[in-house]
Amino acid sequence: MNLDNTKLYVGIDASFSGTGVVVMNNEFKIIEQRLIGTKKRDSIYDIEERMLYIVKVLEFLLKYKADIKLALIEGISYGSTGDGAAQLAALNYFIRIFLLQNEIPYSDVSPSKLKQFVSGKGQSKKNMMLKEVYKKWGEDFDDDNICDAYSLARLAQFNYNKLGPIK
Repeated sequence: MNLDNTKLYVGIDASFSGTGVVVMNNEFKIIEQRLIGTKKRDSIYDIEERMLYIVKVLEFLLKYKADIKLALIEGISYGSTGDGAAQLAALNYFIRIFLLQNEIPYSDVSPSKLKQFVSGKGQSKKNMMLKEVYKKWGEDFDDDNICDAYSLARLAQFNYNKLGPIK
């Protein structure tokens, strides 16, 4: 789908409870946003099935593929430990593989760099990020995953316009 050579930017905040995805154009208009939620199930393959579902829903990005200049994924929190951290890391890389296989240019950004971009501080609680996004850009979100995805899309647009395409 070619939107008259519109430049599109994608933000992805990966989470099993709610993966936030925002597609934004160069004029900061949200073209599409989705919250992909999964619920824990009583299955030996629970995590794998949830990962497959999230990536299956992400296939909606393919209709914008020709116009996506950069997708940013919130990186792994290296301070986290335990099974949850390993599972989130797996989801993060599974999404990266999907983007790579579909030739969608992507990069990741650490949670602290995203917070620095939005709030000016590397440490901000989720509710403060919602407030800072509203103060900085006038966008009001009810969900912190969508808010982070929007912020990632803004950062993708900023980085692309500053640095150009990923080579």
